[in-house]
Amino acid sequence: MTDTDESSHPPSIAVVEAVAAERGVSPRELDERLADVIDPKALDALIASVDGRTPAPEFVVQFSFCDCLVAVSADGAVSVQ
Repeated sequence: MTDTDESSHPPSIAVVEAVAAERGVSPRELDERLADVIDPKALDALIASVDGRTPAPEFVVQFSFCDCLVAVSADGAVSVQ
């Protein structure tokens, strides 16, 4: 299982990097493109839309990508199983 905290990368990039790390390959070696599974711009926009809100909304976006279960929380943290 791979977990990442908030990073300076957009959530879509963090997802690709975390899945690649979980699978032990470079991001370019992944079997799928993230855009074939979820709209990367929409994911980035959703997470950006809650930045700085008080109280911070709590939600998790889950989807399958490259045979992994990916969860992205409202704060941009990414979990891969």
